[in-house]
Amino acid sequence: MGKRKKNTDPHTELVGVRFTPAQRKALEEQARPVPLSTYLRQLLIKRSRPQSVPAINLETYQEIQKMSVILMQINQAFSTAIQQGQILETKNIQEWLTALQDIKGELKRIGMSAITADLEAVEQESGSDEFTL
Repeated sequence: MGKRKKNTDPHTELVGVRFTPAQRKALEEQARPVPLSTYLRQLLIKRSRPQSVPAINLETYQEIQKMSVILMQINQAFSTAIQQGQILETKNIQEWLTALQDIKGELKRIGMSAITADLEAVEQESGSDEFTL
């Protein structure tokens, strides 16, 4: 008679979850041929969790979205003018260049805000104003 194997399963903690008989049957069918517990464990562990978006990132996304809308409007206006054989006036080109300069400035501001936020996060994590490695 062979030796009995020691239980080497590192999963020692139990979490109880109740299902209806129909739910359990459906889960078992999905899990087949893997044991239900293994299937559920892998499903829960591998599942990607949505990460919260820091406020600075949310504000950045909103600003970039506004700039994208402006660029699309400018592009549409120029495309329409070109398709209709219109000559682009210096005034329109100047407005477009001004809008691009504004967007460039805004992108620089957003970049600096992000750098500042990263530095503040590092300071908060370290608990001091010193930067340490």
